Amino acid sequence: MERNRQDCIAFANASGGCLLLGIEDGQDLPPAGQQIPSDLPDTLRRKLAERTVNLAVLPDVVTAPNGGQCIELRIPRAMAVASTTDGRYFLRVADQSKPVTGDDVMRLAS
Repeated sequence: MERNRQDCIAFANASGGCLLLGIEDGQDLPPAGQQIPSDLPDTLRRKLAERTVNLAVLPDVVTAPNGGQCIELRIPRAMAVASTTDGRYFLRVADQSKPVTGDDVMRLAS
């Protein structure tokens, strides 16, 4: 959850993005037959809201051609600077989420 939280904040502080949850690294599809519990998207949205500031997430269950399901987590660009509840900031740089500190936070806010 910690890594996903950092990535969500980084996407929100950049230009938004999308995470696919339930697909292993190096794979294109979720495991065949994988089913996402119906309450998981709402739980995910609620837990991220409890652990972040100024972050909106839009989780949807997606069924792949092989019948497996995953969660597509869309993160729109934040209207204000997004952070963790304990004041940590992240920004997306290429394909990595990098911590933002000091004067960089002020530049991000402007």
